[in-house]
Order: sequence, then structure tokens, then C-alpha cells
Amino acid sequence: MAIDINDMLTRAKETDSFWVESEILDITERISDLMERHGVSKSELANRLGRSPAFVTKLMRGNNNFTLETLVKVGRRLGCNYHGYFQPYGTTSGWIEFLHEKPVISAIQPAAIEPGYRWEWQFQTSVEFHPISEKNEALSTRP
Repeated sequence: MAIDINDMLTRAKETDSFWVESEILDITERISDLMERHGVSKSELANRLGRSPAFVTKLMRGNNNFTLETLVKVGRRLGCNYHGYFQPYGTTSGWIEFLHEKPVISAIQPAAIEPGYRWEWQFQTSVEFHPISEKNEALSTRP
């Protein structure tokens, strides 16, 4: 009997454990990237957290149930604020960081947006992507 990998993946995505493991992987990758960007070793992060190097190793292996407290403390020790986000099913999200209320969008060019979508600025602090209607295909900006 042949194994259909797409069927297995579809069934896995129906479980909470798939999404928990996916988020753990994402968080540990982001922490690792921040550590590398700031030149912070596991030992240094442990020192900043007031924890043992073994704690940080466990954290980075994903063998830990991250608490909000831990995520906030790790972020602050790496020069960041932690923000959780509930993403509606069937949507794709991304982050744009703002510096002094001015958008930093050099990494995301309009050509990188999927065809059929447009930019929409809201409250000068967030960007949402909305399907383009046939009536309005132009780039839309709101103050």
C-alpha cells in the first residue's frame, strides 16, 4: 500500500499537536535569529534571564512549554517586545516593523504581494492585505 504524503499532511493539520509543534519551531527559530543578530550566546541569554544554560538549551530544543512570561522575558532580553497573534483560518499574515512611526517596507516590495491583493494602511501602525475587487485595483492608502 502506497503512502500518500499529502493525505498524511492534511490529516496532521487537523490536529492541535501539529500546530503546537509548528509554533514551537517558529518561536525557537525566531529566538535563534535574534540571538545571532545581536551576537548573544546561549550562555549570555541564560545570564540575562537569570537562568541556567541548561534552561536555554531546553528552550531552544523546543522541549519546553513556552509560557507568556518566558516569551516576554526572552524578547526583552534580546531587545524586543513579544506579541502573540491569532490568525484567522485561511489567511496569511506577515509583520512590518515601524521605526519612529515611519514604515520600514524596503524588504517588502509591492511586486512581492500575491497577485489579486493590494496594500491597505490602517492607523499608521499596521498593514492588511485585502482581495482586490474589480472596481478598485489601485494601491490604497489610508492615513
